[in-house]
Amino acid sequence: MTTDRSTRDHLHFLIHEVARQVRDTGEALEDPAQNGLRQAHLRENQIDNLKRILHEETFERVRLVPQMRKSDADRLQAIHVIATNLENIADYCINILHQIDYLTDPGFIERFPFLSFVRRVDDALERIESSLYGRDVEGAVRICESEAEIDQLYAENFTWIMDRLKTGQDVENLVTSLYILRYFERMGDALLNVGEAIISAAVGERLKLHQFQALETTVEQDLDSSPQTSLPLLNGPDFMFETIAETRSGSRIGRVRPEDGDARWAVFKEGDTQKLLEEKAGLECWQAVEPSLAPQVFAFRREDGKSAIVLEFIEGQTLQRSILDRSMDEVAEAVQAMTTSLAHVWERTKAPQPINADYAGQLDRRLDAVLELHPETDLPSVQISGLTVPSFRERLAELRGIEADLDAPFRVLIHGDFNTDNILYQSETERLTFIDLHRSRPMDYAQDVSVFLVSNFRMPVFEPNARRRLNAVVTTFYRFARDFARDHDDPTFEARLALGLVRSWITSTRFVLMKPFAHEMALRAVYLMDRLRAHRGQPWADFHLPPSLLTYRPDASLQDETLDDPVTAL
Repeated sequence: MTTDRSTRDHLHFLIHEVARQVRDTGEALEDPAQNGLRQAHLRENQIDNLKRILHEETFERVRLVPQMRKSDADRLQAIHVIATNLENIADYCINILHQIDYLTDPGFIERFPFLSFVRRVDDALERIESSLYGRDVEGAVRICESEAEIDQLYAENFTWIMDRLKTGQDVENLVTSLYILRYFERMGDALLNVGEAIISAAVGERLKLHQFQALETTVEQDLDSSPQTSLPLLNGPDFMFETIAETRSGSRIGRVRPEDGDARWAVFKEGDTQKLLEEKAGLECWQAVEPSLAPQVFAFRREDGKSAIVLEFIEGQTLQRSILDRSMDEVAEAVQAMTTSLAHVWERTKAPQPINADYAGQLDRRLDAVLELHPETDLPSVQISGLTVPSFRERLAELRGIEADLDAPFRVLIHGDFNTDNILYQSETERLTFIDLHRSRPMDYAQDVSVFLVSNFRMPVFEPNARRRLNAVVTTFYRFARDFARDHDDPTFEARLALGLVRSWITSTRFVLMKPFAHEMALRAVYLMDRLRAHRGQPWADFHLPPSLLTYRPDASLQDETLDDPVTAL
């Protein structure tokens, strides 16, 4: 079996050969008459062979070494990435040498600072080995930064070439020079990949350069000087980072703490500035109303369209996980804490101004994504024995007219994305916490109610006991919200909740790949649409939801006493 020493030696020789290839390419650009293409091809074979050996060695060691330390596995993964990108750099050199032959005037190339490109690539290559094996993050960052320097050089020369092309002179030489410049620019991209691989190996988590810089700067700086938000436990360059999640938009969420000592963890989030600003505002809003329900903001950093935020790390399990894993008594405890807290917040923030949630508009904005995955939802209009059944679009259009007459009589502070995986509960301390508060705002509380109900319904869980707990949670929460509406003189709550359920059931199908289950959700939404349409012209205070519509029973054998009245379980 190969050893770390042999792998390091092979990497050393690969870096050395690629650096020679880059320097020889620079010499060929200084003196195009001495192209050196034959020698470059010979070296290319050696480089390809070294890359293949490194790939085989890294795979072999990961496969054969039992219980390999994570740090060693991370370094082997980095070596695999580095070897691939070094070979790419060598290939770009061959491409540049081929381009030299297309110059009609070999001296034309002297107009461009190609040696500046060569020096930057060569400097970065020299840093690779020491940065990787020394876990030198600063050196790795310097390798990454060479990409930005090369991009800047490329942009300056690209602009000059574009201006000269407009004159119609030296077109062949200008285009050839642009190709050569482009291959150097691609070398910079390869070096960025190399530097990020070294950073990831050193930190122990896969990180892009901008993510690492946001993490490092944010945890070292307390950007809010007030003592309530100071973060002394995260001052210093050495920290541990563990990824918790990555969003569809590419945002990184992890937890971070100093590498030494018994310091507590904090949550680090990096992503779109606007979304993180909204989350910061939402957190601060909840902190002002009920501090125990939201994580504390420790620091916020904003730069170049990306931002980072450091939050209090809350121990606990999501309500979704609790429902699936815990006993009925433990689930009941969590739901009781949630409904008590919500009632308190809704009462404290209740304002008498009417508000309309625009559920139909929310559905409209997500409809394309729904129909892309489930086009069958777009039901056509049909004729049955002279009776016209409206299409899905016609039903939706009528829903907009219904909703215009259904303002909530008051507004409260809502979560805005009240899914069960955005609710944490720690049974030992009985602490309830809401996370992902970027959509929090004063709004109709029926919005949060409908989102919560459907977030339980849409879980593709069909094991009888787990489904029983889901149904029990849904029924209990619905009755809590209905009682709150009754106690606070809100006669149209159930009609507005029906609108919210239509919106949530339809839009949630874009997260459900099981066609029969998605169809079930869509049909329930259509059924509610028709119930609302049939009730139009009558007092909305008389509209009532059938509670059985909110629960899902995939197996008729589940029709037992507990499920007939699932609230008894809670």
